Amino acid sequence: MPTIYFITRSFTNVGTSSGGGALARQAQVDVLKACGYNVKVVVPNPNGPSYEENGIIFIGFKRHKKFWSGLEKIGIIGDAFYPWVLAIHNYLKTSVTKSDYIMSVTGGTIDTFLVGKKLKETTGCKLILSYHDPINYTTFNGLVVNKQYIFRKDHIEKKIMLSADLIFTSSNTFKDALTLKYPFISNRIHNFYFGYNDLQKTDAKTFQYPLNIAYAGSFNVHQSPEILHKVAFGISNYHMLFLGYYEHYEPIKPFLNDKEFLGALDHKDFLKFAKEKIDIGFVSLTNNYLAACFPSKIFEYINLGLPILGALPKSDAMDFINQNNIGKAFHFTEVAAMRKYLSELTIEELTVQRENVLRLKEQLYFKETLGGMCKQIKNLN
Repeated sequence: MPTIYFITRSFTNVGTSSGGGALARQAQVDVLKACGYNVKVVVPNPNGPSYEENGIIFIGFKRHKKFWSGLEKIGIIGDAFYPWVLAIHNYLKTSVTKSDYIMSVTGGTIDTFLVGKKLKETTGCKLILSYHDPINYTTFNGLVVNKQYIFRKDHIEKKIMLSADLIFTSSNTFKDALTLKYPFISNRIHNFYFGYNDLQKTDAKTFQYPLNIAYAGSFNVHQSPEILHKVAFGISNYHMLFLGYYEHYEPIKPFLNDKEFLGALDHKDFLKFAKEKIDIGFVSLTNNYLAACFPSKIFEYINLGLPILGALPKSDAMDFINQNNIGKAFHFTEVAAMRKYLSELTIEELTVQRENVLRLKEQLYFKETLGGMCKQIKNLN
């Protein structure tokens, strides 16, 4: 069986990577291994050596962040991690064979795609793009998420798309937008939701007031967790919880002492806490550009049996919540509508939503959602 070199910046138990993106990549690797592929994960090791350990190849390189970021900004290189691109290529160019695959995974950067293209040109291997999120400084449906001055990367993206043998997305909204942008990829692009990859037992649950509604994720402008405070503040039936690295996020500081901020928990502790303490999971993306993304937190809440409140752009993530009646998703600007919804939400309706979550749960285990990847890879031969 050929080897799949799985090139990613984040992976579970590597450095500080422990979020939803890292867990999603672990799920992909687990599925590929279950299909019989020899998988070698390739990750960066800035300012360190290159070495292999437990099936993971750590590629060392000298980062010099400020210098390379400046070259990226003026368009001389495609990504500030370009030294990593060169280091991976140099390390793997004599190991990768024509029968192998490069699977380049992005969560917003183009470096992994660049090295995949470079290795395909050198070795003749097949190139698979796992397009989790749009690449920073490219356009999605004519929108850009990064407003600061930097050269757009659509021309680089197009060259890589021309080189790719397969493209996997994790949202249908993004798949459709990419196909519209690059019609020549229509017969090699496929969408597979990540699902969840740490199956949790969900015991019987009785809801009672006050209900705990929780945000658990990154504290940044793209997710704007302060929206939850705007939505639920002053509604007596709810107690708000915030989990994550909140300490340096300015927008939450005005109400820092009013609500419960629990800091970041490792994944196992979070799962235990959520099953015991959370009644409703809050998920947010607060930029229309991010309609391309399907938050992995949705699958995690489903795994835990939790109804969901979403503040999202119009997307298949929003439709997924609403059409399956596993909670309610609104456009992220509809704060008044979200407040009204929470004010009127009954224990009976919440119980129905949980029942719907549990019925849907079986279909969303990662082995079900990602199983089609292997079929598409085998079709390349």
